[in-house]
Amino acid sequence: MLHLTLVHCESNGDLSKLFYKRVHNDFLVWMVSCIQIASKQSAHYKIVTLSDAEKFLKKAGHPRNQKQLLESELKVLKMVDFKIGVNNPLVYLEVLLEVLGNNDGKIPVEKLHASSVKVLDFIYLLRETKCKATSTITGEGTTDKRHFLTIRKQFMLLATAAISAAAYLAHPEEFSNVLHNLCLITCIEEEVILNFTKIITKQVFSPGDSASFQS
Repeated sequence: MLHLTLVHCESNGDLSKLFYKRVHNDFLVWMVSCIQIASKQSAHYKIVTLSDAEKFLKKAGHPRNQKQLLESELKVLKMVDFKIGVNNPLVYLEVLLEVLGNNDGKIPVEKLHASSVKVLDFIYLLRETKCKATSTITGEGTTDKRHFLTIRKQFMLLATAAISAAAYLAHPEEFSNVLHNLCLITCIEEEVILNFTKIITKQVFSPGDSASFQS
């Protein structure tokens, strides 16, 4: 039956239209399923429930019941081979910001989040330069890429340094407070955080313009 349908569609030039219609009808549902899965993995946002998804799709003109939504969510998970929630610095960064906000309501967490994510992106864009600078600060002469890969695996340290640098660059009035809280939360020594923060800021500014740090 499917073969006959495809032959009929091809003969009428409607195969692409049929495919487009199918994708068009399911695309929004898949997207909502992705958002549902992502919301369950994030510490920063409210989980999108089946009821929320059902109401949204109904308003959008693509009504689905909760059973269909569960099936869609399972389909998405199968597409990615159930490989979700992989640890990365962004996860640590968002958790740290969540704790920062809970510990001190004066810290502008929302603004700091936006700045910190940009700094984290910057770190990865300049990973080669950062590798060499890290070798100097840690006292190791090697500039082997493997050394940076080892440092990069220390996601907590990277996330902490990104937040610290973001506070220094974009929210200097909050820098000391953020640094103090990060030390308490992560148990990473202040000197270590400052050293990595210096590495990042020296890549943003020219070496001659880099300001000295004071905790």
